[in-house]
Amino acid sequence: MEVDVLPGYKAGTKLTFAGAGHQKPDGTFQSVVFKLEEKPHETFSRDGDDLILKRKVPLVDALCGSTTATVEGIDSKPLHVKIPNSIIKPGMESTVVGEGMPRRKSGTTNGRGNLVVKWDVVFPDRLNMAQKEAIRRALSN
Repeated sequence: MEVDVLPGYKAGTKLTFAGAGHQKPDGTFQSVVFKLEEKPHETFSRDGDDLILKRKVPLVDALCGSTTATVEGIDSKPLHVKIPNSIIKPGMESTVVGEGMPRRKSGTTNGRGNLVVKWDVVFPDRLNMAQKEAIRRALSN
């Protein structure tokens, strides 16, 4: 048997082949049912039709970065993510509309979910006194 797993199928999707199973005593044939499982991806996780991307960003870039960042989407194409206020705060998320998984309804594809970038601001392990003073001066307006 050959099973076509199409883009957008979710874990738990059942593909049924009616009459392809063993024959019952009454002469009818049983169905064969395949239930899909998702293999974990090394970069993305899935939430329905949305893709989740966790991206580490150094503190200096979180504070001094630009209004956009570039990430690689599921199709390996570069995507530009808008960063509100040009400062990334811990726990902040940015959304790229239409860059998630294909939406499947009644056997057809109908648009795509979103790509949600979850920013993980990486703080330094330690600062020397000169660095601490420079930060105090810079942030004490």
